[in-house]
Amino acid sequence: MNGMVEEGLEIVHETRKRYDGTTRNPFSEMECGMGYAQSMSSYALLGALCGQTIDVYNKSYRFCPDMRFAEKGVFRCMVCFDNFLGYVERGIDYIQLNCLKGSIKVRKIEVPDVPLKVKCSNLEIGFDADRNTAILDNDCEVNPSRDLLVIFKIND
Repeated sequence: MNGMVEEGLEIVHETRKRYDGTTRNPFSEMECGMGYAQSMSSYALLGALCGQTIDVYNKSYRFCPDMRFAEKGVFRCMVCFDNFLGYVERGIDYIQLNCLKGSIKVRKIEVPDVPLKVKCSNLEIGFDADRNTAILDNDCEVNPSRDLLVIFKIND
């Protein structure tokens, strides 16, 4: 989350190597404790690699994934919080938030560069841009039949 991706992945790799199931239980890493803390330490990696910051109360979301982990120019990652299960997809010049189950309301979304266009379920909606953040004129409810698409300027 502090831009130290290589260092973070090295820690994960070394821990997984130590708890690979041949000499130690792969479900009981001492660094993380038993149960809940262990699960959350692994889950935190997902958010970090996706560049996610989520504030459901203020309807504010940040999705700025590291494109080094993209396949064929597209990065996809699961998103799960509150009453929402879905995935975020980043292409070269867009971020799309898709819902599989549940719903959330979005008022503010931060993307990798200056937002140019915002669509909620293929309908363009108004917004104010503050650097790389789109502050929507109205809430966009993202649910299984409504996605959120933000098109932004391509980095030069």
